[in-house]
Amino acid sequence: MFAPDLHFVGFTAQEWHGLIEAMRPLDSAPSAIAAGGVVLVTEGKKPIKLVHTLRGRLDPTEQAWPVALPEIAKRYGSRWVVELQFGALQSLFDRFGDEITADDSYLEQVLSLLTLFRQFEVEGRVRVWPQSLLQWPVPSHRTVSRALDALCPVGQSLLVGVFRRGQLYTALAARRGPLGFDRIVGPSVLRHDMGLVSGDWTRDYRYLLRATEERVGSVCVGCFAELATLQGLAGAKRAGAWAEAIAMREVILSPVVPALAIPVGIDVGLAALEGVRALAERARALDWLAREGPLGSLLDRLQSAKMPAANLKSMLGFDPLGLLYKLVEKPRE
Repeated sequence: MFAPDLHFVGFTAQEWHGLIEAMRPLDSAPSAIAAGGVVLVTEGKKPIKLVHTLRGRLDPTEQAWPVALPEIAKRYGSRWVVELQFGALQSLFDRFGDEITADDSYLEQVLSLLTLFRQFEVEGRVRVWPQSLLQWPVPSHRTVSRALDALCPVGQSLLVGVFRRGQLYTALAARRGPLGFDRIVGPSVLRHDMGLVSGDWTRDYRYLLRATEERVGSVCVGCFAELATLQGLAGAKRAGAWAEAIAMREVILSPVVPALAIPVGIDVGLAALEGVRALAERARALDWLAREGPLGSLLDRLQSAKMPAANLKSMLGFDPLGLLYKLVEKPRE
């Protein structure tokens, strides 16, 4: 993913923190109640080391054991907890060193390390709360490479710009070279290159885009929004939330590639289906959309009609009308 000669400029510690903050849901923002994390090392039936990322070392003898990880997080006011069996990290990196070679790319090394970490979770030598890696499959190197090719071809750049109160809060521009992302530029540089701005981010994003293309190179995907908007969307689970924000110009994608345009379109479709189902259930009208209902024959004709080659089915990869039938059909008794 990253080239061996990666050039990283334009970030202060505060601005790097700002970028992470922009991607964090509002309900998980740091607070006096929950902040930082806890690393707990256990041997046998007792903890032997306890470290809080913000408060430093804690006395492990004061920690009762065994205790559920959420209880530990509550006691020390942390957002996450990792429990390691004594020697687990040493074994993890020993295995990691045995499996990788000098010819492996950074991406291959990262995927290999994630796979090993998941294996250690399965073995019970590592436990993570609240989100375990076991919940997420580790993709293959080929899958990630193809996704990167679709999102950002070699020689192109990705750009994220976050604004707050009319000013550029933070930004990141990453250029993809033949061996991976070889140049990452932060807001300190880009803010200077933007020059005078109007204070309206819906216009000023163009100056950020121009500054990035002059400093980094051609941009294939640009995403721009205000800080509060991104934080709200980061925790959104409602279908259509991103599509709605884009339609309302609360988020601006410019330029955008099909790899992002198609998911946004699907997001719109999911939101529409949810709305249709909700209205139909309230009106007790699901039978109208079934094959035997008043509108069934009309849907059948639409489904069988000859459409242009570039229709929804070929673009989305599934039959939307067939999906609608499945949503409304009665369960078999």
